[in-house]
Amino acid sequence: MKATWMIVLAGASLAYAQNPLTTELRQGYNEIKTAMTKAADEMPEADYNFAPGPGSRPYGATMLHGAQVQAAVCGMASGKQAPRFDQARTGKSDVVAAVKEIGRAHV
Repeated sequence: MKATWMIVLAGASLAYAQNPLTTELRQGYNEIKTAMTKAADEMPEADYNFAPGPGSRPYGATMLHGAQVQAAVCGMASGKQAPRFDQARTGKSDVVAAVKEIGRAHV
């Protein structure tokens, strides 16, 4: 009986690993994570307060919002608790840390 369960679990794991939807979602997630990390790293600290117009979020707040949404979606998909980020901390170091946190928490 134990051997049967091991075979069933091994087959289920193999099927999961080869699932095209899972593969596609993971690839999309990795592309978003890479783009967000690069954008957060490359923007100069002085430009994190840039807002394209009145009523628009500044760059740092927009990036932090993106990190929060990504963490929430990944948390729902993985069943893990999504990290919460302080929305008032929109400086470069805080935003870069938040973006990298979602990369570590939901891979």
